Amino acid sequence: MGVWFWPERESSNMEAILSMAVDGKKNAVTVGWVNSGMYYQDPTKAEPVLSEVTLERKTWHYLVLTLDPVDRGVYQDNRGLVPQHRVGTLWVDGVVVMTFETRPPLTGLHNGVAITVGAEYHAGAPRRFFTGLVDEVRVYDTTLNEMEIGAF
Repeated sequence: MGVWFWPERESSNMEAILSMAVDGKKNAVTVGWVNSGMYYQDPTKAEPVLSEVTLERKTWHYLVLTLDPVDRGVYQDNRGLVPQHRVGTLWVDGVVVMTFETRPPLTGLHNGVAITVGAEYHAGAPRRFFTGLVDEVRVYDTTLNEMEIGAF
């Protein structure tokens, strides 16, 4: 997914730029702004993954999140499911600002995935509102390559 964002202020509070929830329940993936940098969070992470890059506020930035499948062989977790391991990469303005390994509870975009812009949902209520502007949200059914990401 890709999105243009313009952060209004520096904030020590996490502010969600984009989030996706499965079947209207709690968030599966959230990408946001905190301390003039970026964060990624999903239920498999005890703490959010933070970028070490400082970004200017009151400036437009282009963010892209890719979640590439990783082959870990076939096995089942304690619920009988085969986890979908992924390597996540967060790009801002054509530069990688973080990479991480995860198992987000997304099996692809379908009718049960709700995308929220400028906030995330927790226990059925919005929270972590983004203070700024968001424009041109794009969701792709394939992983963008470096050349495609840099074209924006």
